[in-house]
Amino acid sequence: MARILLFLYAVACCGQQLVFTPFHTSGIYDIGEKVGWTITADGTPGPYTYAIRKNNRETIMSGSLEFAEGIAVVQAQIDEPSMLYVEVAGGGNSKPAHLGAAIAPSKLKPSIPRPDDFDAFWQSKLKALGEIPIHPELTPSTALRPGVDFYTVKLASVDPTRRASSPNQPGKENSRLWCSFSRPA
Repeated sequence: MARILLFLYAVACCGQQLVFTPFHTSGIYDIGEKVGWTITADGTPGPYTYAIRKNNRETIMSGSLEFAEGIAVVQAQIDEPSMLYVEVAGGGNSKPAHLGAAIAPSKLKPSIPRPDDFDAFWQSKLKALGEIPIHPELTPSTALRPGVDFYTVKLASVDPTRRASSPNQPGKENSRLWCSFSRPA
């Protein structure tokens, strides 16, 4: 059973950007601990809506956020291992913001039993992949944001598929990696 609390610190505002600050920077919480984010608005126009989902399936809370002094706090308290997903939309933004937290992730269990052939299946896939030269290709690309180094990385794979991924700053510890999979034309 989940107990959800939503606290709004409402006071006047009009802005354009939201900043989400998690209660724990790691995003990992214990069972029964308050999970949440402080949301700071910088001149945000209009209302925002939110949806909180457990394991990205069960909506456990949803509603509207209206900023008055530019601060809102969204928090939940979950009493079982799970993943918490929050979507905040509105304020004239075309794309919603997505937030996530893990509640006791080391205690999560599969939702269905492991198939009998699971290990054999993956061992055969790893063996097939290991027999193919990787042939990496790193190509500089145009970034959508200033100050971001963007590259496309292509690797050989089983069948004629090439795997492409794009680290934004190769060699940097905090680089993010975006992956897409495509077949040659």
